[in-house]
Amino acid sequence: MLDASFVRNNLELVQRKMAERGKSVPLHEFSELDSRRRSLIKEGEDLKAARNKVNPEIGQLMKAGKADEAEGKRAEMKRIGDRIKEIDPELSKTEVSLNHLLATIPNIQDDSVPIGHDESANVEVRKWGTPRVLDFTPKDHVELGGLLNILDLDERQN
Repeated sequence: MLDASFVRNNLELVQRKMAERGKSVPLHEFSELDSRRRSLIKEGEDLKAARNKVNPEIGQLMKAGKADEAEGKRAEMKRIGDRIKEIDPELSKTEVSLNHLLATIPNIQDDSVPIGHDESANVEVRKWGTPRVLDFTPKDHVELGGLLNILDLDERQN
């Protein structure tokens, strides 16, 4: 899975590399989700910082006998706390959507990888030895497992 900061900082590269693979990736959706996530994080952190700043002031006002001012600040802190409680689930939902989208974006191929839509574009780099010439037709693993009675495929299929 590609890192969100890498995709954010290399949108054009990711788009080009996906096009080379013949993939269509909704990077506009990534940008919207990423922007929303970053905005929610900033808003939440700003509100928490404001709450941390004002809470000691409320105590000082109470000690000074200014209960009316303290109650006004308490009401403000209640609104801030309510907004923080709204932000947290919204942030979680946005992060889940963003991570799901990132999980669908394939890794970026190296520039040395030939551009092609199937294995016919592959380039053989080297060979080691000579491939065996078999005097029989090989069977695939499913067929062999069934013949050897070591795979229980029939019971797993619903």
